[in-house]
Amino acid sequence: MDTRSLKLLFLVVLTSCLGTEESQVGSAPQPITAAKNHLLVTLSDYQTGKLAEWNLGEARLRYEVPTHSDAVVRVSADDKSALVINRMGADNLQVIDRERGSNRVQFSLGRSSNPQDLVAMASGDVWLTAFERNQVSLLEDTVLTPVFDLSPYVDADGSGEIAHIADINGLLWVQMGCLDRNNGLSPTESSKIAIVNPKNR
Repeated sequence: MDTRSLKLLFLVVLTSCLGTEESQVGSAPQPITAAKNHLLVTLSDYQTGKLAEWNLGEARLRYEVPTHSDAVVRVSADDKSALVINRMGADNLQVIDRERGSNRVQFSLGRSSNPQDLVAMASGDVWLTAFERNQVSLLEDTVLTPVFDLSPYVDADGSGEIAHIADINGLLWVQMGCLDRNNGLSPTESSKIAIVNPKNR
């Protein structure tokens, strides 16, 4: 699938910059009975990292899994997998089986791409953003395909510094930092939010 020029539904210009105690791990995770009573969190000391899941109803730690030191976590549409985006310097995705508390698969998202965020939609589509790419890409199994090209909406240095993405009523809301790479990634006069319809791919 070729990268296509993006037909924006909206382009919002922002005039301001977007700017413990240890727990004992049990022998094996228990089945997830109520996802709303569980907490997923990434932890880091800036050198190493890990993902942990707590059962809040029982006040216990279910499991810990090693991750990159710069990581964020999202959840699959069926709540069965934790999707860990290992960002700058790792550039990969870990898919964690939440029942077993272990890695299901881990694969590259593109060397030096610095992936930032993803959203898993009810349709089954998974959309991903990366700081070093002016694109919103579709993740199918382990294959990442650029679909929407945001380069027409970047600032003068040619990079949109795309970060967060969210599914709001079936539309993709994409944060574009539009930072000044020639001045230490300082804010420019405006950041943007691109709102796109994933059905237009």
